[in-house]
Amino acid sequence: MALDTHLLNLLSEAAAVAALVGGPVTQTKNPCRIYMVELPQPVVYPCIGIQQVSGYESKTLDGTDGWENSRFQVDCWANNLADAWTLARAVHNAVKNYGGTRDGTKIKTITRVLQQYFKEPAPNKMRIQMDFMIWHCETNL
Repeated sequence: MALDTHLLNLLSEAAAVAALVGGPVTQTKNPCRIYMVELPQPVVYPCIGIQQVSGYESKTLDGTDGWENSRFQVDCWANNLADAWTLARAVHNAVKNYGGTRDGTKIKTITRVLQQYFKEPAPNKMRIQMDFMIWHCETNL
């Protein structure tokens, strides 16, 4: 499983996040509104957008050691600032202190490194952007 799918599942299975945006991803009765890279149009709010911003391999004196540090941007969209903050807090609580392995991808730690908010003129919605650094490796290497 790729890191982005691991993160998507982690968020969609968190009760507080699922209560706001539906989920988990595998459920069809209450469709999950967490999207990779771009939001579909039209989109129902609140929702979450996720994309990888950057990443690098960890190196030792002997070369790479299998660990990577990837930066993911998580955008929490809502109709108003209060709802956007509620969703952002739910996302942060779902990932802070997380470490675990799922389908071949091990996450060692997730750390929030940026948080800011914006009023987007089109579509006249609020967005809270959070960037997370994620230390991870593929366990089947």
